[in-house]
Amino acid sequence: MDHVNTAPSPLLGNLLTRKQLQTLIGLGEAQISHLVRLGKLPAPIKIGGLKNYWVRDEIEAYLQAKLVERNRAIEARRPREVA
Repeated sequence: MDHVNTAPSPLLGNLLTRKQLQTLIGLGEAQISHLVRLGKLPAPIKIGGLKNYWVRDEIEAYLQAKLVERNRAIEARRPREVA
């Protein structure tokens, strides 16, 4: 008899619903859909053909990249010291 792994996948706890994503990033449904279409926000995965879920790690990486982008822009605007 084959052994079937019935342990829950670690990925399942790592998925976000659209409502959870909206709360996490502070954007509405239309803004999220627009950013996904532009390829600026990670695309969701479909489960069951109807429900969309986002992978938390991908969203956190997106937010981290936005933070780096912001910090570089701030640094670029800072006056440079003259030696």
